[in-house]
Amino acid sequence: MSYFVLYGDDFPLEDFTKDIGINPNEAYRKGDEFIRCKNKHTRYETAWQLGTDYVMTDFPEELIHKVVNTLFNSVDIIINYKEKYNLECKVM
Repeated sequence: MSYFVLYGDDFPLEDFTKDIGINPNEAYRKGDEFIRCKNKHTRYETAWQLGTDYVMTDFPEELIHKVVNTLFNSVDIIINYKEKYNLECKVM
């Protein structure tokens, strides 16, 4: 599995999704509640995530390339949101 995530305090998830024209695998807002192991938790950040399915491979860089290639034409939009909303991003 490989993924890209853009995250921070708060930013307009719907606008970001529309601007880059790609639907995320997961997106959530700061303050959203979720259940993990029968316990209720609250999200401490807003995040937009795009990733691959879990695949057994000897070449994990291929999965990373798949995610990066999908977002390649959206780099300027990602940078704009990152700067405008003081966001962080990572690829794993």
